[in-house]
Amino acid sequence: MVFHSVAFLTIGHYAVYVFFVLSGYWIAKMYVEKYSLFEKPFQTYLQSRLFRLFPIYWLILSISILTKIGLSNFTNTDYSFALKETTLFFNVVVLGLLNTDFKFIVPAWSLDLELQFYLAAPVIIYLFVKQKGLFAISIVLIGALFTLLSAQRLEFYNLLGFLPWFVSGISIYFFKIVFSDKVAAICLLVAGLILLTNYSIPYLRVNFLFNRNAQIFIFSYQEFINAILTILTVPFITINLRQKVQTNKDQVYSSMSYVLYLLHWPLLQLYAQSVTNVGGLQKMIHILIYYLVTLFLSYLLSIYVDTYFEAKRKIWLSKQKRVAPTKIAIS
Repeated sequence: MVFHSVAFLTIGHYAVYVFFVLSGYWIAKMYVEKYSLFEKPFQTYLQSRLFRLFPIYWLILSISILTKIGLSNFTNTDYSFALKETTLFFNVVVLGLLNTDFKFIVPAWSLDLELQFYLAAPVIIYLFVKQKGLFAISIVLIGALFTLLSAQRLEFYNLLGFLPWFVSGISIYFFKIVFSDKVAAICLLVAGLILLTNYSIPYLRVNFLFNRNAQIFIFSYQEFINAILTILTVPFITINLRQKVQTNKDQVYSSMSYVLYLLHWPLLQLYAQSVTNVGGLQKMIHILIYYLVTLFLSYLLSIYVDTYFEAKRKIWLSKQKRVAPTKIAIS
């Protein structure tokens, strides 16, 4: 939300990559410890994940479409191209959205990657369980990381370029990786120093950090910084993931983060229109109102809508046929 509403933050992908690491961990954990116990593990897993994501996504997509239509009437801007069947199709099904010309919810590009990972995850998990193909996976990861860091050169994006982050999370689960508090603190300190250096030195800030075309060797500089920050955050992630206490408040925060991730975009369009001819203190007041309204509405949708569908999903899941539990481990 903050990344999209201000110009001086250029590390928004860092938060996305951290989420991908977390997603890799939780998907591996859920598939091995929960979904593998069902009679139809892949089908149950996939339906459950889609049930978790799509109800609230489709609701906010509808809000985004209505917002775009309303703004087009207000600003006399023609958005008819966005209502073409193919564009609407990819916005509705999400898969393929990353490479679609027009996105009603721009941040949902990462949701496309998440769905691609959902489809690939059981195969990757199988390779981890059997310890077959790990060398091949390592080669893929090296190539994928190269693709990610030089992503600005590509015209087509897919899961391969972002796979290292998901597989990092899977590795944390299977190999029970946990860094010490000291290592995590040092890594976060280094990450902070990297950010401070890039923002405080005018030459770096203007010519590299704020320059989308800047490169270091053959890599996109912005993506290089995002990747380094993500790697330095991994030790802290491993510690955080091992905290076993999960309260109802944690579940609300988790739900709210997903709603906020989607809802802030259509509201951002309204905010941008409201500050077209506004500056200074008035603009600061507008952006504060935008933040407060977005947080409040995200909370309401989490409590009264997303929580409702999540309860329905859990009821559906409880009715699926299970098999006798089997131990799945790397050995």
